[in-house]
Amino acid sequence: IDALPKNTKNMYLNTENLARFKILQTLALEKNETIPALALAALIGDPNVNTFAQIGPKTAKQLNVSLKGADVCLSAEEQKLFFESSKNEKICL
Repeated sequence: IDALPKNTKNMYLNTENLARFKILQTLALEKNETIPALALAALIGDPNVNTFAQIGPKTAKQLNVSLKGADVCLSAEEQKLFFESSKNEKICL
């Protein structure tokens, strides 16, 4: 985190995102998955996301962790954790 540019930190490291991250950590533990796998599952499982999910692993292990997301099913409520803010606005990952 220290290596991130200041404007990136200001954009993403806020109270709301940190709270969301804690919720996602709990969800990852409940599903026995990683947050990257859950994020990929959210992207490829949402018909409103008209893009290809692009991952950037540096190792084969990271690739395998991320690709597990293709087999993860998220409920509509779980997907909202990724795409809606507490103010009910669409957010960007």
